[in-house]
Amino acid sequence: MNTSSSAPYVVEPELSGPTPRRVEYTRAARQTRAWLINASAAVFFVLLWASRVDTAFYRRIAAEGVTTRGTVVAIAESTKRSKRYRVQFEYEVPGGRQGWGAERVRERDFGLLSPGDRLAVTYLPSDPARHVLGAFGPRDAERRQSKWNTGVLLAGMLGAAACVGHAVHLAKQRRLLERGVAVPARVVTCHRVAEDGSGGRTYSITYRYDWAPGARALSDRALICGRAHPGLCVPGATFTVLRDPADSVLASPYFALQDVEIAGAAGPRLPA
Repeated sequence: MNTSSSAPYVVEPELSGPTPRRVEYTRAARQTRAWLINASAAVFFVLLWASRVDTAFYRRIAAEGVTTRGTVVAIAESTKRSKRYRVQFEYEVPGGRQGWGAERVRERDFGLLSPGDRLAVTYLPSDPARHVLGAFGPRDAERRQSKWNTGVLLAGMLGAAACVGHAVHLAKQRRLLERGVAVPARVVTCHRVAEDGSGGRTYSITYRYDWAPGARALSDRALICGRAHPGLCVPGATFTVLRDPADSVLASPYFALQDVEIAGAAGPRLPA
């Protein structure tokens, strides 16, 4: 790789040999893959466990619960934006005792309650402290189970989609590094697009490269960090692009392949 915009282009030694090259994932890529798999599985199983615990309680309430009269004692944390508020209430239980509870409720379910208002409370006779607001029956338990099932399914699908997307991303990078053909690219324009508080700058570069000998030159863009790649912020600077000979749309700057590396290679040498 050249060290100035006027130096001749020189391909990296590891890219000039025969293909397929011996490629391995970087440590960061392996860690990201493991984190995605573990996090997705953890979220799925935690939600699955929570749904089992929650629906078991509500099914029990639906089967054994007794509905009694409750009285609103206080209202707190009312917010017009979310239309939810916290209601504190007491309710009657056998033996002349009073149960007490506090829950966040939605305005559309209970309206705007005030202290002294009456409302239904359903509790477990074997454990009067465990209760829900309102009359609660089998159909309510089924609806709650359905909502949990939908949430758990969506969490599983999102986790799987994240893992598959990352695997596809890695596979494309690996394919390019294993079989890609190295071609020279030249920076055409460079524009600053962002700057952080510590002086770090992000640039958008436009570059051109030849897809194949005699073919029309192609253009593309890339975001680069000015601190990491200062030599690329100069029009005329050259670097290597890897293109897939079997796929006319699969190409990437060599320096952008951050998740895979050629075994034993020093990696891309960028302009200073």
